[in-house]
Amino acid sequence: MLRKYVFGLLLFIGFSFVVTGKAYAAVNIELEDDKENKSLSVIVNSNGSYVGGLDMNIRYSDDVTIKEITPTEGLCKFGGNTTFDEERINIECFNDVDTEMSGVLATITYETQSEDYFFYIDEDTLDLGSLIIGDILNVNKPENIETDEVDTTDEIETEEASLFDTVSTFLSDNALYVLAGVITLIAIILAVGGLTEKGED
Repeated sequence: MLRKYVFGLLLFIGFSFVVTGKAYAAVNIELEDDKENKSLSVIVNSNGSYVGGLDMNIRYSDDVTIKEITPTEGLCKFGGNTTFDEERINIECFNDVDTEMSGVLATITYETQSEDYFFYIDEDTLDLGSLIIGDILNVNKPENIETDEVDTTDEIETEEASLFDTVSTFLSDNALYVLAGVITLIAIILAVGGLTEKGED
């Protein structure tokens, strides 16, 4: 009887790792710059996870003039919105709960006479729902960035979100080790239980 419970527990643990990995897989975002055609592609790869929606701000240098933003049709099932002003591009995308994202989210055409222009994703305001931010590739992101002051409430919420992301990332990155540890613990419990039963007999 005890072995049946243990087997069921192992199946549950394995299923939990699969579900957790699917729900909290890291989302990679790349800004791919075509200097010759002055075109910037915003590429999103959810690595098989489901993206219910996203809200992204892209900052750009003051020597850049944005001409047009063209969203890719079909990538946002429930549509979206794109705006730009004051050296900031905002892209919103809305999806079903079971939608994976892989491809060019939007294409941005621009003009600039400078060689030192930049585009970068504002990770502080990037909203991916419950998903984890993965690899971010920017274009000439400056090392020193001035940030606006935020109130204490926002800082506390950010710290809580960071802790959750850290734990989720650790479980995802070390899933095999955690699973091995759980199995080892169960094996020890079984061994102790077997010895106890023999002692009683």
